[in-house]
Order: sequence, then C-alpha cells, then structure tokens
Amino acid sequence: MKVQEIMTKDVITVEPGASVSYAAGIMSIKEIGCLVVLEKGEIVGIFTERDILSRVVAEGKDAKKTLVGEMMTSPVITVDKNTDVEKAIKIMEGKKIRRLPILEGKKLIGIVTSTDIVLGAKSELLYSVNTKRGSAGSSRFGWFSKGKKNG
Repeated sequence: MKVQEIMTKDVITVEPGASVSYAAGIMSIKEIGCLVVLEKGEIVGIFTERDILSRVVAEGKDAKKTLVGEMMTSPVITVDKNTDVEKAIKIMEGKKIRRLPILEGKKLIGIVTSTDIVLGAKSELLYSVNTKRGSAGSSRFGWFSKGKKNG
C-alpha cells in the first residue's frame, strides 16, 4: 500500500509570516494538530501543537507577536506519494515524528499522520476478518499482515 492511498488530501497551510495566534486559531477551528508552512508554494516548515506548547507557551512568548516562521520545525521530512506505508512508518518511528507531508515532485499533495496509519491498519484488519475470517496473509494490501504466521 502506498501513502497516497491513506493520506489526508486537504492539507491546511500557513505562511511563515503569520502570527502564532492566527495559526493556532486555524488549528482550533479545523480541529487539526498541525499546519504545513509554505513560502512561494514550497514547504519550509511544519507548525504543530507541540511547537506552540514548547516554543511559545512554555517560553512565555506573545502568540500575537510571534511568527510561525520563528517557531516552526524545519527542515521538514517528506516522502513521495509512491512511498510504501511500511517505509513511511519506519521513517516516522525513526525520526520520532507523527506527521509526514506527501509530495508529488516538489508539490505538496497530502499528509500522513499517525492517525491515518492507525485508521489504515483498522481498515486492513476489518477487511482481513471479513474476507478470510482473520487468516494471516489475507490483507488486501499486504502491509498490515506482513510477517504474520498462519494459524
């Protein structure tokens, strides 16, 4: 299974010159945990709830005067849309990240989060149970049941 099959396509973005307060407002309204930071159409960072807590709130900064570009995480780790989900999981685990922007060439086309992976695994498990009554190797895409033994 490829990341493009489980990614969230509607990625909400922000410019580095936006205030942290503005960005946090978008995140609250949209009920999301991050914004991808774009400058002239290219990814320059990612701004997460953790950035708000550890770099703004914990340091006592004024969210209305502090810019996203000063607080974002950069550089951003990204993968191509044809990356296997299994490889994306390894990257996320190894880099200790929960969000992975997906590119087609240099263009942002989606994002995979740890939630997307859990939902993909749930879908795989339900498909497996419903089609083969839980026998190993019955996964529709193979990445969830890979390495499992029969019986």
